[in-house]
Amino acid sequence: MLLQQLNYNEKKIINNDLIFQESIIRTYLSKSYSSSSKKDQYFITLYKVNSNSDMNCLGYIFFYLDFKTNTSEYIGTFIKPEYRSNGLASLLTSSWIKLCLDYDINHLKTIRKQRKPFLLYLLKTYAFELQDVSFYQISNSNIHIYKKDNSNEKYLLFENFKQQETFKQGKIFRDDNYSIIDELDSSCKKLDTVILSKKYFLQDEERAYQKALKVEKEHQK
Repeated sequence: MLLQQLNYNEKKIINNDLIFQESIIRTYLSKSYSSSSKKDQYFITLYKVNSNSDMNCLGYIFFYLDFKTNTSEYIGTFIKPEYRSNGLASLLTSSWIKLCLDYDINHLKTIRKQRKPFLLYLLKTYAFELQDVSFYQISNSNIHIYKKDNSNEKYLLFENFKQQETFKQGKIFRDDNYSIIDELDSSCKKLDTVILSKKYFLQDEERAYQKALKVEKEHQK
């Protein structure tokens, strides 16, 4: 089995049939040991093949795997700033979901510490959700995600002002260029609601897998 036979710091190619901005991109799987969590971390990394055959890293997704319980925990995604807003986070999410389900790793969830609203929203588009959706009704930590007419930019609307101010002071807000709105206008369209630092679980394998196939197909040569 590819996943269990992978050695530390070894890179195994899992897809070389993709394209991005008219350049070939390759997807590699690797793993390393995390001293902080005392567990193996797995990485799926996207590389753009340059004209001189050198490879440039575009970004990666990283996660845990537990072969005894057939479980994978999503940790996070990083895309280099110059390549953001091009669908690469979705492509990496698709690669993770497809890899796991192809190898019968069918219990997919997030770690509890996930604090990036847009990544949680992205996962929700792949059928991830809280175990108990009624929690949205009682939580004072809902973050609503909106977009405006004629724009692909997304905005955050916090229910909790204190949480909003804390988020604005943090590294995630500074590094990822989030935009926050304090009130709605007629151009705002709600996309979804997320809650930070809660575990989200894959609820519909078939829906997630079909979307993963569709996203990969959009990047195929």
